[in-house]
Amino acid sequence: MKNKINLNLSIIIPIILIIVLIFSFIIKKEDKINYMFVNIKDHNDKPLFINNTISNILKNGQHIGLIIDDDEYNLIDIYKDVDYVKEYINKNKIDLGIYLNIDNIINSNKTNKEKKKIINTYIDLMTSNKIYNGLYGSDSNLNKVIDELKIKPLDAYILQETNKVTYKGEYSISEYEYEIRLHNKIHEFVKNNNLNNSNNFIEGLEYKIDKNDTINSISKKFNISKDILLEYNNIKNIEKKDTIVIPNILHKEIETEELLMPDVGCDISYHNINNNYNKMKENFKFVILRSNYGIYKDTKFDEFTRNLSLYSLDYGIYNYTLLEGRLNKDKTQEYMNKEIDKIVTNISNKRITYPIYLDFEPEPDILYQYSYEELKMMVDTWKNKIEELGFYAGIYLNRTTYKYIRDLKINLSNLEVWIAGSEYYNKKIDFKNIIIIERNYIFKDEIYTRDMVQGYSMVTNAGSSTEDGYLDVDHSYKRYKTKNK
Repeated sequence: MKNKINLNLSIIIPIILIIVLIFSFIIKKEDKINYMFVNIKDHNDKPLFINNTISNILKNGQHIGLIIDDDEYNLIDIYKDVDYVKEYINKNKIDLGIYLNIDNIINSNKTNKEKKKIINTYIDLMTSNKIYNGLYGSDSNLNKVIDELKIKPLDAYILQETNKVTYKGEYSISEYEYEIRLHNKIHEFVKNNNLNNSNNFIEGLEYKIDKNDTINSISKKFNISKDILLEYNNIKNIEKKDTIVIPNILHKEIETEELLMPDVGCDISYHNINNNYNKMKENFKFVILRSNYGIYKDTKFDEFTRNLSLYSLDYGIYNYTLLEGRLNKDKTQEYMNKEIDKIVTNISNKRITYPIYLDFEPEPDILYQYSYEELKMMVDTWKNKIEELGFYAGIYLNRTTYKYIRDLKINLSNLEVWIAGSEYYNKKIDFKNIIIIERNYIFKDEIYTRDMVQGYSMVTNAGSSTEDGYLDVDHSYKRYKTKNK
């Protein structure tokens, strides 16, 4: 009996081991993501039969990403290549990232300023169209993007120069000795955030040329170089032209909806150093972020706008004005124009749907020095310039400033009014415990109303926070959205 048992065990144990190995192999194969990346070259050098290649990959049930590759990039190439990518996404389910080969750009004789402009334009054009994107290149060149160009890519496809990754930034794909590894489930992120979807694309604006327009005036109005406008439209001048296409402009397609129950949002700036975008998306319908501190760009503005677009969070912006001390009508208008010019530069190729707010909060001793003429000039200049750009114009005030402006009979009815203050404003509170702040309030025996209220300044556990752990939380009684999107 003992020998029989030993014989059975000697047979059974190897069989069990084989079954375990087979089962283990099956599990690994099912877990493994089946993916391919296709180099589509660029708009001037479209590979033959590439659509058939992509179609066959998709028929095999594989996830697919694209690589854009050009011998020598200029800025106009980026605009045309993004349109080129859109063509593929229109026809195919591209559910991984689209990566720009930056090796030729970094190794070129272009200045760092030119390289930075080209790469930033690519990232902004792609994210404003809600296309998952990243940069493709060697470890050393990708590190130059971070160290020398001061750009923080959203993602990267690394061509490793050694068996160890030396790139400092975030990456999802690495390749070494022809072995490609996917480190993140990009396709799930793309699906969950409705990315790479042609319904989200921003099309060009067919701008009707006025008799007083020049190519220079159109260029300034839309903050796009005249050379790009002319080359994009394949023309040498605008003479005898009725219209011209302005690429990638989210133009006056924003509509508002009045709300009885307000949407919850937050406002952030470079002070917000801890940001969990998944949690922000779970908690908020919108985000208002600082674009400028006077004429100075907020250092985290690009990072915020790009991530908010990829996480499908609508956003608006505010400019913290440094108007104080410029106390006469002419100086007020002159300085306002300078700040607005900087904003125009910063918002190029950004997907802004909520208003652009003027943050005006002077100390009381400065506030009461402003005359009716100066404040009216400030308000009117802001409103006219922002609306001319095709956005809703708003103003952010505290209760004291709001009362002073209203007492001066300055009309704010054509602006989106955002007012700070509530009984909970300076009280620490967990996000799960916040309550709705009413649209109307009483201040010094008068009733005031607002479109949006910043009712909290010390909210915790909300998805974003300053070094102290706090976040400003807002309630908006208007919803701003893109028509037919």
